[in-house]
Amino acid sequence: MDARRNRSPERRDLSRRMPAGYMAVLFALALAAPHTALAHPSDIITVSFHAEIGDGDAPAVYDVAITCTEAVLAYGVGIFVPYNDSEDHYAIPEDSMRLGGVALNNTGHSLEVGHAGINLLDGRASGYPLLVPQYHPLVIPVLVLDDAPGLPAEAILDFTYEGGPDTACWVSELHGTQTIGLMARTGVERGIDRIVAAEMSVADYNEYLETVGGQWRLELAIKDSGSDPETALNMAKEFAAEGVDIIVGPSSSSAITALREYTGQNDMLVISCCSTAPSLALPDHIFRTTPDDTHQAKALARVIADDGIGSIVIVHRNDTYGRGLAGALAAEMQERGGGVAAAIPYHSDTARFDGITQSVADAVRGADGAAVVAISSVEAAALIESAMNHHILYDTKWYGSEAVVNHRGVTQGHLGSFAERVGLSGVIVAALPGPVKDDVERRLIKELNLKPGESPSTFLYSMYDAILILAKAVTATQSVDARTLVDAIPHVAARTHGAMTDTLNENGDLVAPSYGVWQVRDSVWTRTGTFVEGTDEVLPYGPPN
Repeated sequence: MDARRNRSPERRDLSRRMPAGYMAVLFALALAAPHTALAHPSDIITVSFHAEIGDGDAPAVYDVAITCTEAVLAYGVGIFVPYNDSEDHYAIPEDSMRLGGVALNNTGHSLEVGHAGINLLDGRASGYPLLVPQYHPLVIPVLVLDDAPGLPAEAILDFTYEGGPDTACWVSELHGTQTIGLMARTGVERGIDRIVAAEMSVADYNEYLETVGGQWRLELAIKDSGSDPETALNMAKEFAAEGVDIIVGPSSSSAITALREYTGQNDMLVISCCSTAPSLALPDHIFRTTPDDTHQAKALARVIADDGIGSIVIVHRNDTYGRGLAGALAAEMQERGGGVAAAIPYHSDTARFDGITQSVADAVRGADGAAVVAISSVEAAALIESAMNHHILYDTKWYGSEAVVNHRGVTQGHLGSFAERVGLSGVIVAALPGPVKDDVERRLIKELNLKPGESPSTFLYSMYDAILILAKAVTATQSVDARTLVDAIPHVAARTHGAMTDTLNENGDLVAPSYGVWQVRDSVWTRTGTFVEGTDEVLPYGPPN
């Protein structure tokens, strides 16, 4: 059973993650423990929640949100907010309540002294119980209308609903800045590009929160994940010490492997845009907005077979990512009647590739007609530049892994000329045309100053969506508790329509039906085809009309 779906949500004190100025507005009692009601499916029951409403020196809005782990039918939401002094004045405006971000046609109320038993669902046009879907918060904005500071009030909500025997409902609220960690390579081009995509997604979601009256905002805290896994682990520990237990990134599978145990033991949530190693396809606290490499291996092997090539020489990073994809590709080649003539590993921090490319040249010379497959990352340009010292490699077909596809460094100058001569091509999960993808693409091209014909890396869409899914999960649960979000993210992702198709599988990895086939042409990466996994076919690609 999926470990994410087999836990009741647990609430922890969130004060260590919130700025001191927002402490007064936390619903302390509601966040301290879950409110779980057990009932037979036909039972209609009422549970009482408590929420703290502040009383500052200016009018303010306090969003009270009821969220459930399963869909429920709500028959009533009664609210009582006691007065502490004669100046206190509260109201719930007409049409201000929201269900999963959608406005409800609720009646407006002014909460008078001693007036209890207001059913906020009265006056709805349908007259039927309100369906509250799984992880769709019912948000009730309580307006504090006076500007005379006083004591906070403890609001009481009576929630009457029909739900399943294991349904858990709770009340919570978010105010102020919610910080999430971002780990990326800050000193390399592709790392900077991913930061741009992440910041774009945060800005877009904050703008959305502004339009719906949300009282909280997202903020990124950025750390350099470095080039070695140990650095990524240390950065995760730094985030934990700072009270940040939600991390987007790092990108590399080796880094994810290094921090997986620590983050799991410390109840942290990790979402990676770009980690693809099959060994990390596990039902845990780590989500990946890209598929694991068994799918890339199928697509790349199909492309190689269609090019009439039966034997390959793999030169690969000797890390979790490189070994995982090399093994998956070897299996796919064998399945299609081909094979691997040689596999040549290198350390991910290799600076000079003279010895490596000599071994590649020797292997190609000994395997007539073999092509080269480079399973590389940021070092791809250095590898290819070294390969240019060997004449035999000019007359050899080259392929690159998805981390090479859209790598701008291999398309420029003499490297670009070599890449075109050897027909450098590769596959990467496809981002399907749509309003979000098209808008993000247009803005990324501008922000990254791409030249005509260049396209953003698909991983930038994956980064954009990693933030989007996380933000929607926070909205859905009205919580920044990592364990709660781990439970909610699979359900939220299935309802998210971002730059990618955002459904996640049982391991928390992206389900993607197709891969784009790319090749270096005219000094840019050019989309040439689409691999459709269900049909095992590569279809020609052309821009939409």
